[in-house]
Amino acid sequence: MDHATVTAINNIAHSMGKQTVAEFVVDNATAEVLRDLKVDFGQGFALDKPKPLAHRVQWRVKLASA
Repeated sequence: MDHATVTAINNIAHSMGKQTVAEFVVDNATAEVLRDLKVDFGQGFALDKPKPLAHRVQWRVKLASA
């Protein structure tokens, strides 16, 4: 059921020219399925560990000033 739901939502979004984000990607098997479905972005422990917001803001500022 989850696979069918993600597939449908992803297809609808892409047909509208939108990109998709999968949340709670907790393991590599899930990440691989999402890649196969061509989900555009993902977030979760399988992709990266949480970092403080200050780290993200500092990183973006450095890119903007480069």
